[in-house]
Amino acid sequence: MDVQDEALFLNSLLVSRYGSVCGLTMCVADIATTLPREVLYYWGTAWSLPKILYFYMRYCTLLQQLFLTIALFYPPSNLFCQISVNIQFVMAMSLLWSIEITLVLRIHALYCHKRLWWLMWILFVLSTVISAVFGFREINSAMWYVEVVLNLPCCLAANADLLQHSFWTSWVVTLGFESIIVALAFRALYHYRGLYTNHTGPETLVWTLLRDSIAYYLVILLSGIIYMVVAKELWFNGEIASSILFPLISACGVRLLFRLKTKNAEISGENISTQGVGPASNIEFKIGSRQRDASDTMVMPSTALSTT
Repeated sequence: MDVQDEALFLNSLLVSRYGSVCGLTMCVADIATTLPREVLYYWGTAWSLPKILYFYMRYCTLLQQLFLTIALFYPPSNLFCQISVNIQFVMAMSLLWSIEITLVLRIHALYCHKRLWWLMWILFVLSTVISAVFGFREINSAMWYVEVVLNLPCCLAANADLLQHSFWTSWVVTLGFESIIVALAFRALYHYRGLYTNHTGPETLVWTLLRDSIAYYLVILLSGIIYMVVAKELWFNGEIASSILFPLISACGVRLLFRLKTKNAEISGENISTQGVGPASNIEFKIGSRQRDASDTMVMPSTALSTT
């Protein structure tokens, strides 16, 4: 590197370090903030799929940020850099996958259609395999090593240009699958358009489910766009973006579970302050449309909603 390149890279490295500390702080602060609800909703309850998804979404990002911070501040060896990057990639993508599983279960609860259920899982498996294969191939082809720039050690990639492909490929595949999910959510929102809050009663469970799912999609869409734009300019900027974006995505993911549990308890009349929240029971959704009377009901299977 010449003097100008060293100065630019040093600035990016320092910003990345500050970003990693900020992201780590965000993770710890959010865990501390939501700990009372975690204790109320999940501690002492039987293990289930939503409980596993919650704890993974809640704490995998914290580990990811720890590895990122060590890699940016004091990487011990070239091998650590290589392993650390792979671990960060696995945790980042699996965070997105765990939230996608939650969204698929929500869509199934809305449609209760067996063919759609299998189609969603097939698309999910395809998207995870494609993003994982391309991501691992590009990351491990980049050849990571420890470099000391102006007495500041960090992990660098020998073939940094290869990383440009992994950044956009993994995100585009993920966003493509989640676009299908949100399209189904919008269709369900139109179908259940007769379900709205009256001025005195609580909002319906289906509205909470749809609203939160669509809001999460907007967050992940914006995050993916920001990540791809900054990483395309300079691959190292991706470290800065991931430091902030993934703690934000993790926080959104756990709140998808929190809000649905809280709303179900509110509708069923449970006292969550003293006895916690149990699994969702049979929920009736009133379908208001021109073809059907607003008093018609559709009862959602308890197995569908209890896993979301």
